[in-house]
Amino acid sequence: MLLEALGDPDQDVAGVARKGLERLREVREQREYWEAWEATGSSLSPVVALLQKLKSDNRAVRLAAIRSLGTMGAEEALPFLVDLLEDDDADVRAAAAAALEKING
Repeated sequence: MLLEALGDPDQDVAGVARKGLERLREVREQREYWEAWEATGSSLSPVVALLQKLKSDNRAVRLAAIRSLGTMGAEEALPFLVDLLEDDDADVRAAAAAALEKING
């Protein structure tokens, strides 16, 4: 759909599509970066510690981590938050959407 919109004669539509594709590329690059980083076993930063909490079995811990990442404006968390938009838990999805909104402004 975004690819089709690139060719739209309305330059506003084409521009929004271009920006959307750029953000998708950035998310993919961040995901690749963090996957490579995790493989190195580097020491944990606060953001990475919170990213690890996203895998917790404790729902409250997951929600707190999501909200914290949004409050911190942790752009490196974008790919993980995007993934959570498909979580089974509606509250997790809503928290992820709110965190993404905070990060993206």
